[in-house]
Amino acid sequence: MNDAVTIITSVTNNQIVKSFNGADNQQLKFSPCLEFLAFQHPVDDLQSLASVISGLEDEPTKAVIRGLPLLPENEPVARQSQNFSSTSHHWCMVDIDSLPWNGNLQNHKAMLEYASFHLPPEFQQADCWHHFSSSMGIKAGIRVHLWYWLERPSLG
Repeated sequence: MNDAVTIITSVTNNQIVKSFNGADNQQLKFSPCLEFLAFQHPVDDLQSLASVISGLEDEPTKAVIRGLPLLPENEPVARQSQNFSSTSHHWCMVDIDSLPWNGNLQNHKAMLEYASFHLPPEFQQADCWHHFSSSMGIKAGIRVHLWYWLERPSLG
């Protein structure tokens, strides 16, 4: 099943994702970026999607968005609705923030099972790729992104 992920990259090399530093885990300040380069990366299953997403983990100037770019890849664009169109995808990402958790923060398997339990039944036993948010363990609760591959495209 052919699909694509839109990746935006800060034109000014500004960090566009949250990060924390120091013994007291202070959130680093970052300047909003006004222009991005947007490109499509093809994906055709959960494994290829996971490969693309995991490749971005150490790239603070890049992020995934759902929209389809309307301008050429090499042309800087503002992240505004008129520059991207809505499109359906085989993939979806569920962003879980602040799900109460009193268990061990090192027990990732238990946290993922608990988080999945709170989703609709269709997702509870489905394969997914996950990564914990940058604030996991710093702010309270489970903070995780769960990426799924859907049988048919959906407008998330």
